[in-house]
Amino acid sequence: MTEHTINPRPSQRAALLAQTLRADLAAAELLRALADAEVDAILLRGPVVARALYPGAERSYADSDVLVGDDQREVVEATLDGLGYRRLRPSPFEQHWRRSVDQAEIDLHRKLWGCNGPPGRLWHALKSHRVPFQLQGATISAPDEPALALVLALHASQHGTLFSRPLGDLERAVERFDSSCWHRAAALALEVGALLAFRQGLSMVPAGVTLLHTLSLEPAMSVQAVLRKRGVEVPFYLYEGLSGRERLAFLRLLLASAGDDDGISPGRGNGSLRAVRNLVLSAGARLRWYAKLVPAWRSARGEAASVRRSRS
Repeated sequence: MTEHTINPRPSQRAALLAQTLRADLAAAELLRALADAEVDAILLRGPVVARALYPGAERSYADSDVLVGDDQREVVEATLDGLGYRRLRPSPFEQHWRRSVDQAEIDLHRKLWGCNGPPGRLWHALKSHRVPFQLQGATISAPDEPALALVLALHASQHGTLFSRPLGDLERAVERFDSSCWHRAAALALEVGALLAFRQGLSMVPAGVTLLHTLSLEPAMSVQAVLRKRGVEVPFYLYEGLSGRERLAFLRLLLASAGDDDGISPGRGNGSLRAVRNLVLSAGARLRWYAKLVPAWRSARGEAASVRRSRS
């Protein structure tokens, strides 16, 4: 999810405020439609994070993250289609949807990164950790503080400094949420199979390391987590904690999208030549990427090893 702290020139500020309003309107519209279809859904971040962590401050975000039960995916996808959205390139954890008429974007989650249990386990756990939330005249569901603390820790673990906000959000959450909230967040992380990612997220900020000791948990930093903390992009299929099935799913998605310009829609013009051209360009880009990733990986091994030694 793309988010930004607002401190721009007046024209940029107006554009970011318009972007945020568009995201809120789109989320409220979708969640109303899902309620009409008798589908439960939880808005995970966006305005939920803004109100919990940045009261009285302006905060922008470009899309909306919505969690639904895995057994409701077909109804939800039909609802999005009816609202004019098209599905972009999916991943095993989420689907990205965009509407061309207003460029509204929805991230539809069946689970969260770092949760190693089946999708239904996360949904059933968060159902008991949701509270009413008012958004553009609609009463919807949002995570309570322990669930939001978990969501923010997993978001930080997933992205590190690759995006500007996740670590800053987590630092604010550590400062604002009390120890009781974090104890319940840790228990929730254990319940949904996300304790490793929870620990990694908190290990990425100094206050989080202190909090881990308070929770009687040890810091955890894999080589991949160190790279994300340093802002180095790691291929999804190399992420730690993935099952063999999930790794194969990521690789299949990578191969399936290799011939597309954007992974969104079929090509125009000569499809075969275009696919070959894009495949060659994609392969070249990936080789350059791996040429940078290999030395960065070697460097990150030292920091990951030092964290492991500090736990022994």
